[in-house]
Amino acid sequence: RGCLVNCSFCGGSNLAQKILNGKSRVIFKTKSSVIRDLRESKWHGIDSIYTCFDPDPYSNYYPSLFKLIRKEKLCFKMNFECWSLPTKKFIDSFKNTFNPDSRLIISPESGSERVRRLNKGFFYTNKDLLRTIRYLKEKEVEIELYFTTGLPFETKKDFIETVIFIKYLRKKFKFKLSAHPIEIEPCSLMYLNSSKYKIKLKRKSFEDFVRDSSRPVFSLGYETNYFKEEEIISNVNLLRNL
Repeated sequence: RGCLVNCSFCGGSNLAQKILNGKSRVIFKTKSSVIRDLRESKWHGIDSIYTCFDPDPYSNYYPSLFKLIRKEKLCFKMNFECWSLPTKKFIDSFKNTFNPDSRLIISPESGSERVRRLNKGFFYTNKDLLRTIRYLKEKEVEIELYFTTGLPFETKKDFIETVIFIKYLRKKFKFKLSAHPIEIEPCSLMYLNSSKYKIKLKRKSFEDFVRDSSRPVFSLGYETNYFKEEEIISNVNLLRNL
């Protein structure tokens, strides 16, 4: 639980954890208890697991956990979501531990490095991303890349950069593409300081979040200086079709 960094759109960031839980550090579940849970899951017939986050991508927690999973001979399909770029050590350990149809999911969010730098806690360049994808392909690890649009400070030029970058990646590599809009979250930086992030909030209270969650029509709860809410949703659909 917890996070080391602050992404503009995340309600579970380091600052959010301080506000909600009074915690500023990452707390890891003990590896022995993870192994216990995996054994029990296997007993119940579960053979696929999903990990949503790597809160400290440069720690040895996951490689050492994967080593224990191999030692216990626990076979699973694993989908692992990386918010930073996975290290070679992590990739090698992942490849040696889980079933061949397992997948690493990487979230650059935008093809614009400027937008990524302004919004992601774990920044990396497009060159860094390409280097990682090549290594994943070399190791024959399945890849999913996640993109979005409508982030703070993103202009129409930045959106076009994302489209061009995705098309380039499509020509170079085979991967699964996911594109989803990001709803406003309580305690995210863009919610706490909407003026700094130049967005217009449509949800300002608990009642607003409850109201929108019960509506049949999906909404983001915000718009930016450059995009109306409807434009953001339309642009996400465009990315999906790439």
